[in-house]
Amino acid sequence: MKQLKCEMCGGTDLVKQDGLFICQSCGVKYSVEEAKKMMVEIDGTVEVKGTVKVDHTDKVKNLYQLARMDIDKESCGNAQRYYEGILLEEPTSWEAQFFVEYIKCWNSKVKELYTAPMAFSDCLDGIINLIKNCENNVNQQRVALATICTRSEKMFDMLFSAAKNRYDTKASEEPFIPSYKPGLSDYYEAAVDKANNERAARAEFYKNCDAIFSILTKLGDAIETVFVGNEEFRQFSLKPWTKFADEYILLVEADGSESTKAQLASYVSKIRKYDSTYGSDNLPESTKIEIENALKNKNLVLAIKKYQEFSGKTAEEAKECIKKFALINGIEINPKRVQNSNLAGAEGKMRACGIMGLTPYTFICGIFALCFVGKAKEENGGSLSKKAKRYLLMGVIGFFVWFLAFAILFASIA
Repeated sequence: MKQLKCEMCGGTDLVKQDGLFICQSCGVKYSVEEAKKMMVEIDGTVEVKGTVKVDHTDKVKNLYQLARMDIDKESCGNAQRYYEGILLEEPTSWEAQFFVEYIKCWNSKVKELYTAPMAFSDCLDGIINLIKNCENNVNQQRVALATICTRSEKMFDMLFSAAKNRYDTKASEEPFIPSYKPGLSDYYEAAVDKANNERAARAEFYKNCDAIFSILTKLGDAIETVFVGNEEFRQFSLKPWTKFADEYILLVEADGSESTKAQLASYVSKIRKYDSTYGSDNLPESTKIEIENALKNKNLVLAIKKYQEFSGKTAEEAKECIKKFALINGIEINPKRVQNSNLAGAEGKMRACGIMGLTPYTFICGIFALCFVGKAKEENGGSLSKKAKRYLLMGVIGFFVWFLAFAILFASIA
């Protein structure tokens, strides 16, 4: 028995309407001659004469509709197949070109965390050129760029999260230790294996991040290059660059190499060509200068205090903001000094008093920790930190214990 079969979706439910055969699955229309040809291809017995015509406009329109419906489904549904069908009819479609590569990258495996984003980022320049050369309407160009920026950021978030999860999994793998009477050498080998695993996981993570972050940098660079001089489209370069800088700070903090710092500085410079306020946290110019001077003079306590006065944030929140501020503005600071910056203030004095309160020769100093409680609260945004409370207890308890011990000693001698 002969049967019609849709060439596009493979469906067999074709209904004849107004002289055309219409696929009920994807909506593609075929003329009578085309339908006959399809039957010939199945059975190979019918001779077809004349010109065969297919309504390509409706076919492409239906494929776009089906693809857009499937793109946000799990694993993007059948969207890739639909977009590939569009490319056969419209090879210059930026949407089809972009989403074919987008879906390939989205559905990539964990082991492809380097190759998949590299392939995706490499295609962006050509797609941006298609938008400029094949979309004559400015509004359509704007919509196209907005779509690509939004989707690329979504892709970045997914891949970066996957890379961090892979690093956490590999770095936390416990090496094998024999369960039956393990010796010292077994523990030593296990410790070496664990260190090697962490080192390999870190190297893989940084390599993957190079590819993943290139999605944002290459997209912003391509838009700036292709639409050079177009002030209206400036925002579409700024968006991926800003996303890059905000997220890359985490990598700079973890890595701390000169190459990552230089990469961050280069894109902060690009952003500030169009947005001079980036990285200032909306600080008044006078406050910004005071914080910069304090950081350059290694006075981190003063920098944190100035930031708190403007923002009203706690000391811990201000510390994190100061670290970001310093990295974005290219100011070299010692991370350990940022972490322990309170040691230079009242909390540092409480620490000294607490330590001295534990020794019999300097125990009297322990009680003086009480003198710095008010200042330590002020520096920490109105409450004592856990460390400050511990130093206070060390000093006060040490003072009373040694005072009581010496009082008993002198009483027994007398």
